[in-house]
Amino acid sequence: MKNLVVVVCALLVAWATVAVLFPSRKTTDAGSAPAGYAEGEVRKIDRKNKQVWLTHAGIEHLGLPAMTTMFDVREAAFLEKLQPGDRVLFKAINDNRTLLIVELRLSP
Repeated sequence: MKNLVVVVCALLVAWATVAVLFPSRKTTDAGSAPAGYAEGEVRKIDRKNKQVWLTHAGIEHLGLPAMTTMFDVREAAFLEKLQPGDRVLFKAINDNRTLLIVELRLSP
């Protein structure tokens, strides 16, 4: 029994070491977005308040599942040419509990 405990502990340590040394390379749930970007579809735009509602896949670094989310945007210029239904690539951060888009472009 003592040997079994030692073997199980050794396997757990080995598994944890591999997980730390070789983390997942997955950047977003969307999978096809470039590293650091998420894909979304514009649902609503509020240019006056610099806000946009996007339907997106899960965004792991923000802890967001796939859903529609309202984001503030850093620059009003990001919203100038957007229309509801446009597909976009964006980078977002959590800025003091505000979801903020720091880069946004139309998806090719």
